[in-house]
This record gives sequence, C-alpha cells and structure tokens, in this order.
Amino acid sequence: MIRIYSRFCLTSDEEGMLETYSILNFFIFEYNKEKCIKRILNPLFNEAFSNLVNLIHRDDVENICQNITVGRLNKGSVDDVYLKETTMPLNDYIRVLFDWIKDRTLHRNSIAKDKNNP
Repeated sequence: MIRIYSRFCLTSDEEGMLETYSILNFFIFEYNKEKCIKRILNPLFNEAFSNLVNLIHRDDVENICQNITVGRLNKGSVDDVYLKETTMPLNDYIRVLFDWIKDRTLHRNSIAKDKNNP
C-alpha cells in the first residue's frame, strides 16, 4: 500500500492518493487500536488526564502566553514550525491546543464507556 501511495504521489494523482491514504490509515488504526485503547484507559494516565481537564477549565490563555514566548520554543519543533507556517498568534494556538485536549478527554471518556466498540 505504501508503494501504491508513493506511485500516486509521483504522478500527482490526488484521487488515488486520498483513497490509498484512507486505506493506510485504516490498516494503522486496526493494527494499533488494542494497544492504544489499553494505553488510553490505563489507570496510570488518570492523573495526567485529570490535570489536563483542570488546565482547560482554568482557561487563562493570556496568563499562559505570558509564560511562553515564541522565541523560546525549540527551533524546528512541531509548535515552532506550525506557528511560523500559519503565522498564528500564540494565544490562538494555545486555544487550539485546549480544544485538542477537550476533544481527547471526551474521546477517552467515550472509549471507557464502550471499550468493545471503539
């Protein structure tokens, strides 16, 4: 599938790339889902998740931004590259991260309720 995907990329066949990419995503999910579900539901992560939930409920983005400056981000890190490419203000980026955390905590709760139907 990776070879097929590469061939579509070389010929710039957008439709073939999208179809093959979705198949690859499915394979990866099926391969990793049991391991991921065990990791997500592991009691060792309860404290980390509760801390994330507490963080997003504080919602003091401006205070967080005062403690972080874009210049202090690791050069070449995902955050650094993303902020440079999108020219997004740091406080908007923090809000995006908060939305991501909310989404992940909701998914964790739904997985915990229905482990057999991820």
